[in-house]
Amino acid sequence: RYFDPRALVEACKCLNLNYNVYQQNDASEFCDKLLDRIETALKGQPQAREFQRIFGGRMVAQKIPRGCMHRADRAEPFVRAELIIRGKESIEESLAAYVEGELMEGDNKVECEECGEKKDTMRRTCFGTLPNCLVLHLKRFDLDYTTFETVKLNDRCAFPETLNLKPYTKEGIEAREAAEAAAREKGGEGEGSERPEEEEEEAAGGA
Repeated sequence: RYFDPRALVEACKCLNLNYNVYQQNDASEFCDKLLDRIETALKGQPQAREFQRIFGGRMVAQKIPRGCMHRADRAEPFVRAELIIRGKESIEESLAAYVEGELMEGDNKVECEECGEKKDTMRRTCFGTLPNCLVLHLKRFDLDYTTFETVKLNDRCAFPETLNLKPYTKEGIEAREAAEAAAREKGGEGEGSERPEEEEEEAAGGA
């Protein structure tokens, strides 16, 4: 069902957003201007804390080097998150891609801030603190690398009525990684314990 934006536009007149009717603006630009205008108006007011409580969260930019324990986390404030939807069938897929990160290796190795050595490093951004109202911007405008023109993506992107965000938080990701590491370690121990029995059987067969 379509949404009639006229009531919202009328309500926003008092904010003096001053949009040029001959200039194209997408929903994310409107959201940025709207939230910025509200936040500016609330500066120094008791309600400023409410704005941050409702819309303000913190991302964590991580650098995780391979071969040492000197990982670096940097918290950054945010009021909305941009999600790539090209090739994604659901919000969950987009969120998984958002926090997946990139392994910097070879010529792109990152210098460890503690060791001073360049190492293969995982760089990623994930949710540190979530706001009460999370604003997700679906990037429906993308660059067509064939024509080098901006195109609108009209692909369907499904979303659930209830969205579990823990898998995309720093806490959730680190808990999953710890569980995976423990499972690998346990699997390795299991393989090692079976080996002596196999060797005994082979020895008995040879005799």
